[in-house]
Amino acid sequence: MVSTLENTILVENQKATLEDKSAFAAHLSTLQARGLSEINIDFSRTLYLPSEMMGLLMWKKKELKLKGITLNIIKISSTLKTFFDNMQISEFFELDSAEIIE
Repeated sequence: MVSTLENTILVENQKATLEDKSAFAAHLSTLQARGLSEINIDFSRTLYLPSEMMGLLMWKKKELKLKGITLNIIKISSTLKTFFDNMQISEFFELDSAEIIE
């Protein structure tokens, strides 16, 4: 399940699905249409992301940056953080400022 709270998208499933990817993209588009300059993501409950969702996340971060919109991961599970570290993409997502949830 994916939901939005103010300018934050919450991915609430431990194992995100392709359905969650579609919902995530829809929520992202909605927040972008509001004209926000900053959109946050909460992955504190998520342990796994499908590769399609990772691709979407990376593409959107780059695309939004060109439009002057910051996409931040503000909370991330320690399991998912380890995955990002192993894939060497933690720096790309600037996870040094994210809250890591055990």
